[in-house]
Amino acid sequence: MNLKGTKLGLKGAFGIGFFLGTWGLIAAIYSLVEGEGEPFAIILGYSLMMSMFPIVALVGAYASSNLGMTRTDALGSAVMSSVIGNVLAQFIGFLVLIVGTLDDFSASDLADVILSVSSLVLSLCAGLLAGVFRILVTEYEDQDEYEEEEEAEIIGPDLTDTTKRLLSQVIGIEQRLTQVESTVKSERFTKILYGQQ
Repeated sequence: MNLKGTKLGLKGAFGIGFFLGTWGLIAAIYSLVEGEGEPFAIILGYSLMMSMFPIVALVGAYASSNLGMTRTDALGSAVMSSVIGNVLAQFIGFLVLIVGTLDDFSASDLADVILSVSSLVLSLCAGLLAGVFRILVTEYEDQDEYEEEEEAEIIGPDLTDTTKRLLSQVIGIEQRLTQVESTVKSERFTKILYGQQ
């Protein structure tokens, strides 16, 4: 099992999830600016902006699924990034709107209106859809072949600078010998072709 690739995929999925979470900040700031101090207009604007989040999550999850080396890594990265993004977006939006409308609404009233389980479920579905689509359009190596290659890399000799240099010299000599051989063969062919001894 390729743990290094999986860890890198998880790190990337967390990073994309945090990036997707900024949508909550964008939605909250936009709704505060456009609502012009009217609490219901602010909440309506925020709700409309957050209703577009599954589309944003779909794009981010598809990008995140590219980080997986195997099918399960790809699907896990897609789902993780979309869910993390949704949770952060709702949390950040909630905090910004509490600060913006503290005089008009209490935190519990805003929590009932803003924090949504259905949005989380939609993001989860978007992540699953993006992951499944990535799996369908991408060819993955078989896990057994990948593990054999990894074992061969571990078991094989350490290539130091000296070994690499010697290997490149041998390859260079082989190439020159091949060129000389082809030149000799072409000269023989020319002599035979024109009847020269």
